[in-house]
Amino acid sequence: MNTFLIFAFILTIVYVIYYLFMIAHDLYGKPKERKDSAESFDVSDMVDTEENSVDVSENAGGFSVGGTTYETTYAEESPEASGGEQSKTQPKTPVADEIMEKIAGKSEDVPVAFSDVYSAEELNRKIMARGIPEDGRAKLYVQPIKKEV
Repeated sequence: MNTFLIFAFILTIVYVIYYLFMIAHDLYGKPKERKDSAESFDVSDMVDTEENSVDVSENAGGFSVGGTTYETTYAEESPEASGGEQSKTQPKTPVADEIMEKIAGKSEDVPVAFSDVYSAEELNRKIMARGIPEDGRAKLYVQPIKKEV
């Protein structure tokens, strides 16, 4: 008999005995004392109080809570309210535009190296032909990952 088969046979017998013991222990063993992890709150003083609901509704001009109606208006920001002279001399620019200006100042223009679009079928043919140019297009550099096929 092969050594591995002997090992597998003995291991199977040990597992069967182990699981039989665990099942018997769960069924007939003495139950452990469990601690009650539930939290209890005394709500006896809240039994007599009655909660009243409040109606809240919203419309185009405002909203109402209960019986009281509140009107809402949207105030447009005027130049006088936000510093007057400063906003007249220097128009506000969004933060994203400021960041783009900083990036544009530090970056350099890079010419497009390859913008020839291939369909899936054309790309497969190019890869199989190892990038040999056809149809007057530029040569496609193909580097195989595996040397074997």
